[in-house]
Amino acid sequence: MEGRRLGMSTSKPAVSNHVVTTMLGEIAGSVPKDFAYELRPRTNDRGEEVPGSLYWNPETDTPDCIIGHLLFRLGVLPDELRDCDDICWKSTNFTNLVEAGKFKGMFTTEMVATLGYIQIHQDNGTPWSQLPGIAAGYLSGWFDREIRDRS
Repeated sequence: MEGRRLGMSTSKPAVSNHVVTTMLGEIAGSVPKDFAYELRPRTNDRGEEVPGSLYWNPETDTPDCIIGHLLFRLGVLPDELRDCDDICWKSTNFTNLVEAGKFKGMFTTEMVATLGYIQIHQDNGTPWSQLPGIAAGYLSGWFDREIRDRS
């Protein structure tokens, strides 16, 4: 599959929610059921090491976090994933990339929010096997109902 450019923009999303959730299930199924992502040490602009997730692992030269795996499967090139790491070193959330103008038009608005939401779960130690279900629940409105019920 040809790699997508980060600034890609189209009138409708290039990737359907169904394709994304299916790929998340395939990615989660490729690791042991109890696999949980471990945050990597990263250096901030003050020279301090802080934990964070990486879209691309420079040591193994492979995708690292679940969103990195997803983007790579969708054809995003390794150099572009490395650029994502440079942009997101402070707050390693996918929605920050989209706010910075990356992947414009590639996903629906609800999928951008969903990917940000599951990335937070991943970074907090949720096993990858649970992330596709969390994404499906978020997309179905479960999160909105949960917030309303708490109010």
